[in-house]
Amino acid sequence: MELYRVTKPVELNTGLRIKLTQEQAVPRLSCLKPLKADKYEIKRPVQFKRGEVIGIEEAFIKPFLGMLEVAEPPSPQKAAKR
Repeated sequence: MELYRVTKPVELNTGLRIKLTQEQAVPRLSCLKPLKADKYEIKRPVQFKRGEVIGIEEAFIKPFLGMLEVAEPPSPQKAAKR
């Protein structure tokens, strides 16, 4: 799961698995199903504002390309897989 910075307000839909900080998750808990530690599954659409950093599984990033940018460089292991 890579970290992305929100560049435009974005709404993520149900079923998507995301990684959030505790501060991000608490106000959105009614829309999230906790999985483990800092990972959640979205059970109702949830919005994120510009500047927030969220983790999203890379396979699901295409629809959001204009609204998100990579927040950290990929690890050497991930880069080798590409």
